[in-house]
Amino acid sequence: MPKAYPHSTIHSNYYYINVEHLLVDTIVEGLGRIGIIDVLQEVGEDLKDGTFEINKSLRG
Repeated sequence: MPKAYPHSTIHSNYYYINVEHLLVDTIVEGLGRIGIIDVLQEVGEDLKDGTFEINKSLRG
């Protein structure tokens, strides 16, 4: 996982805001438990790849 973020840097304010936005969107869309699990798995994969945004908002 050479592109993965070091764990000590992941939990920025933007990380929490972005995860919250993704979860709220999933709930609003009515995707339920499975949708939430899918979103969290995608976040985990993106963190491993170093592609999940932790330094700025996902929303404009």
